[in-house]
Amino acid sequence: MSTETKVERGERHVREGRARIARQRKLIDEMTLDGHRTEVARGLLQDFEAVQGELEMHLDFLLTFNR
Repeated sequence: MSTETKVERGERHVREGRARIARQRKLIDEMTLDGHRTEVARGLLQDFEAVQGELEMHLDFLLTFNR
């Protein structure tokens, strides 16, 4: 069983999501420099960014009601 609180878990998810987005952007940059197509990678980045927005809104909710 995890000892993380809901807020801690939310903070971790937001942190991990930000790292995922940064890695995806770097990958797209590298693919572009190498002349590869990036449509699929860019679509995945958009999905990551949408999920990130939801994670951050949920964390804000947790922080608001867990003070």
